[in-house]
Amino acid sequence: MLKSYQQAYKYLCRFTDYERMARFHYSQKTFNLKRIKRLMKSVGNPQNHCPLIHVAGTKGKGSTAIILARLLEAAGYKIGLFTSPHLVSLRERIQINGRQIPLKAFTRTMNQLYPFLKRHKKSADYSTFFEIMTAAAWLYFFQQKVNLAIMEVGLGGRLDATNIITPLVSVITKIDFDHVDKLGRTLPLIAREKAGIIKKHIPVFCADNAPAALRVIKKIARQKQAPFYQVGRQIKITGLRTKHGSGLLFNVKTTHRHYRQLKLSLAGPHQAQNTALALGVIDHLNNQKVVDLKPVIIKKACPGISLPGRIEVVQRAPYIIIDSAHNPVSIRSLINTIRKTFKYRKLVLILALNRDKETVKILDLILPESQIVILTKANNPRMWDPIDLVPQIPARFFDRPIFLEPKLRTALKLAKTLAGKKDMILSTGSFYLAGEMKSILNR
Repeated sequence: MLKSYQQAYKYLCRFTDYERMARFHYSQKTFNLKRIKRLMKSVGNPQNHCPLIHVAGTKGKGSTAIILARLLEAAGYKIGLFTSPHLVSLRERIQINGRQIPLKAFTRTMNQLYPFLKRHKKSADYSTFFEIMTAAAWLYFFQQKVNLAIMEVGLGGRLDATNIITPLVSVITKIDFDHVDKLGRTLPLIAREKAGIIKKHIPVFCADNAPAALRVIKKIARQKQAPFYQVGRQIKITGLRTKHGSGLLFNVKTTHRHYRQLKLSLAGPHQAQNTALALGVIDHLNNQKVVDLKPVIIKKACPGISLPGRIEVVQRAPYIIIDSAHNPVSIRSLINTIRKTFKYRKLVLILALNRDKETVKILDLILPESQIVILTKANNPRMWDPIDLVPQIPARFFDRPIFLEPKLRTALKLAKTLAGKKDMILSTGSFYLAGEMKSILNR
């Protein structure tokens, strides 16, 4: 048996972790839902006895999941939240009402899974790191008798370990190009993987997406006879204003309610989209008598919502902003938000990228915004070494200072020496970079 959190954590790290692998084969053999089904059966299938919301997408799925959780919590409900990857601590992935799973509770849930894992460890078809974390979340949420649990998909949707549930609602956020070597090189192929979470007769709530993605999602929803609701159609945003340096102001109209003068302290119009999507889900849950959330509660709760690692302002004069954008669509959104929300003289960029992302496209987008560039890396084998990233940079960007600093702590110190009080230090390119940067600044 596992005697401590440290021992449980070390044991978990022995299992295959695709988050730390630059290349792997995405197929039904690699992502085998039979494994997670067997694992859950060994502990009594707790996922079948807990009301769940399932969230997939390329961009905004983590933000939407967190916004949903915070709004439901504001009404006094006990809400479980499962997200990935984590920024600083593994326990961030499993939360109830904003509190990470306690050390003892994590060890206890791992010990409940341990007999099955030990019995099957030597088989060719043993569980993965993500499957075990998913199982631990379901166990913990069931044992703590949460009113609802929100489950964020890890990769794709169709073959994801979270996809053995029948949720109350399926949520699909923005679809765009990411993990193209695994999910497909066209929007319809990627959308098909994400829409794999749609279940028969279960309502689907979808972000405003490109027509090529929407066609696929709507077709699958029709095939499954799943009611379909979309931001921009049944859920509408009006009066959106970006308040300089202090967030957003907007209205949302769902099928049954009108939420007026909502304020978010978050940066970026995309967060209004994510909030509208969350409110569409809440509106449905209200209508089904699953929850009772008054508009006045939502209006009070919105300003207090924070999203760690998403355009997170950790210092002013100079600005230090931590962001986890890691694909072209999220980088584009980051740039638009910074342009509209902040005033600064020059931008000092701390950049680290994963090898399996669209590196050149990301560089093409972010480098024109940056007057000084510091290439670094986080502690993950999937990441480019700064020296290897240099040949990926288009020649036209060599007119600005580019520093190579493999150690993140040193990269931050260098950025601080190069930035004046009216400048901005922006750290972006990877969740792993965002997590390590938060850890350094917290210390």
